Amino acid sequence: MNNSNISILEEKIKTGLQLLNDIYADYIFESEEFDFQQKARQFIDLALKILYNAKEQLNDNTLYSLVYECMELDKNIRINYSFSQQTALNNSSYQENKLLFEKEIRQEYETIKRKITNVTPDDSLFHSYSDQLFSLQLNKDSLMDDLSKSGDQIHKGVSYKDCIDLINQESLGLMLFYRNELHLYQLFLSSEQQDFNSLDVSKIDPALKNHFASIRNFNEKQYDKNKALFLQSSQVLYQELIGTLKQDILPFSLVILPDGELSYMSFDLLLKHTQAEAYKDLPYLIMDHSISYLGSVSQMLRFDSDKSTGHDYLGFAPIYAENQTNTSAFRSDLNQLLHNQNEVINCSGLFNGEYFLGADATETNFKEHMKKTSILHLAMHATVNDENPMESYLNFYVDSTQIDDGKLYMTEISKMNLNSDLVILSACQTNTGEQIQGQGLTGIARAFQNANNQNILYTNWVVDDKSSQTIIQSFLEKVKSGQSAPISLREAKLHYLKQSPTARTSPIHWAGYNYYGALSFGYNNPSNRNSHLLMGVVFLVGFLMIGNFFIKKMT
Repeated sequence: MNNSNISILEEKIKTGLQLLNDIYADYIFESEEFDFQQKARQFIDLALKILYNAKEQLNDNTLYSLVYECMELDKNIRINYSFSQQTALNNSSYQENKLLFEKEIRQEYETIKRKITNVTPDDSLFHSYSDQLFSLQLNKDSLMDDLSKSGDQIHKGVSYKDCIDLINQESLGLMLFYRNELHLYQLFLSSEQQDFNSLDVSKIDPALKNHFASIRNFNEKQYDKNKALFLQSSQVLYQELIGTLKQDILPFSLVILPDGELSYMSFDLLLKHTQAEAYKDLPYLIMDHSISYLGSVSQMLRFDSDKSTGHDYLGFAPIYAENQTNTSAFRSDLNQLLHNQNEVINCSGLFNGEYFLGADATETNFKEHMKKTSILHLAMHATVNDENPMESYLNFYVDSTQIDDGKLYMTEISKMNLNSDLVILSACQTNTGEQIQGQGLTGIARAFQNANNQNILYTNWVVDDKSSQTIIQSFLEKVKSGQSAPISLREAKLHYLKQSPTARTSPIHWAGYNYYGALSFGYNNPSNRNSHLLMGVVFLVGFLMIGNFFIKKMT
């Protein structure tokens, strides 16, 4: 391919990306966004294929900037809406009741659209549904005008230049993935290395399948088989996902933007080698790196880590079947949990907040107190519906005297405006659900993201009740001390591995939690802020007294 053809391809890809950005700026409804995403991915699929085949002929800056813009646009289409809401909510001119009205319009629009597909144009209902859609469209246009006034360039993503500036400023490595039916592309960006690869899916796909199977099967009778499967798959995944990069200059902080099945992974578990005998002694990727996750680069610049109001902490730890003698080691069924209440009690002691335990941890109490907290901590059972993910829910205490049934469904959560700084989903499989390419979070975690929560600690599989208590408490202790959330989670996991007996160090006991959110998020203790203010006042008073003393002495 000659230079002239290369230049033409560059311009065509740039023009196509600009056109897609312009069209996308007018979408608001989920179904419209999904349809648009499918069409956009057809263009992005072709663009990435062309760029990969021409990578040796393109200069590095052009190659990486175009690949980045393709991947970032694809990811933004699926996750951008909730952050447009956040931009609006942070602006006092956009009232919360407008946001709630907007959510109602979206859901009504989707309902009517599904109905109209089931009737023919000559049916009288068809005209009724069409009129309703037209009315909803007018309301949507009015709200979009308000939304656009409340924040500048709501749909605009982060440019390649701004992305590189952020990487240099934060000293991090950014790993973006893009998956289609035939290829898995990887773009890695750091201050010392940039690389664009097409990874070997013939090795990655079976390794992922074996990796998940080995972790999620906690049958003790199959311990040796699962361990062998885990060691083999984790090393293959390390070689294919990380091994293509220069290991000696990988930054300490890695931010993963996954796609497809990689969204359910804990990159903590990737193994350089398998020479160690015990689980706790294996050379996991987390030993050398802090790892966090995001849906798009745009989120890093939109996250606001100092916006908390109200109580510092709100925790919920229900009791299940009060007279039941069966207990559950994992937070996957409705047997009694032994450690969730202690987890919340100990964590609440770190902060100035409140908690609801046992029979007080009801859905009604949650709805009445949910907007008063910076840190929202839910330690409970979750029920995941694999056939219909939107029917998944969190299990609160069932109080027969209250209207609520104790089941907080994803559809209910998505309508809320929680706006917490940090949500801790200490329940099973909160990132499990239908995976849509480019979407990022799924399942219950996705619902909390839609409820305007920026930073989420979620689970990829069934989590152990006892180890959850240890890890979450350790995590929050480190967050309170001022460490960032990704580093706090890393140190909490490593501390657990170090102090736990070998029998309790398989991945299911400690690796299920991932952090999705701002790199800089840390707890700002109001008492610390007050202490700093008081020290400043004391210093100023002392300074004035000394000055006054010398003035009097001179006179």
